[in-house]
Amino acid sequence: MKINRKSQVVLETALVLVALVIFMVGIIRVWAWFVNTYTGRWNSYNRSRTSAAQSSGFVPDGYDKATNRLNLFQ
Repeated sequence: MKINRKSQVVLETALVLVALVIFMVGIIRVWAWFVNTYTGRWNSYNRSRTSAAQSSGFVPDGYDKATNRLNLFQ
């Protein structure tokens, strides 16, 4: 049985495109999972740091409360 060369190229191209789409969907899903996990961890970290900063009366030298910045080059 002789296979037409043009139809073989079409089949191979279709398979490569399907594999590429599956690969891209996998990358996007891993990226979305990472972003969701990272933001959740970052928010819980920020909440814990806020409470830790409020429980202490320490204010570093060079801290400007009006601009909420720390000037390290005083």
